[in-house]
Formats: sequence, structure tokens, C-alpha cells
Amino acid sequence: MYIKVSPKYGRSHLWSFIDFRIATNARQIDYETKGNLIKYIIYEVEKEISKELAEEFGFNIEILNNYNPTKSK
Repeated sequence: MYIKVSPKYGRSHLWSFIDFRIATNARQIDYETKGNLIKYIIYEVEKEISKELAEEFGFNIEILNNYNPTKSK
């Protein structure tokens, strides 16, 4: 399953994204930045991420049902 993770409150530190990736055993697939800010990161995960975990890290999580990593960027 692919998910798009973005900061819930406008910005988040790089370490939050790294800690999230480790906590969810995710694989980073793609990302977008604007200047030195991370707009979002797309991860591949094995199971759905709980709302509580997303809130703990301060992230919005969007499930990407039709995402095709071979067509990104």
C-alpha cells in the first residue's frame, strides 16, 4: 500500500519523517520539497497506519489507491 505523508501543521522536521519511516517499517518511494521544506513523502507500507500514530508524528496520511511508482516524476 502506498501512502502520502505530509506535515499536518505546515512543516515538520526531517527527523520526524525518518522516525515515522522506522516506526512503520516503511520504504520511501518519492518526495516533494519546496526550498528546504518537505511538502510530502510517499512511502510503501505493509499495513494501514493508525490515526493515532499519524497524530503522534503530526502528519496527515493519504492512502494512494491508484499510485504507480514507475510513473512518478
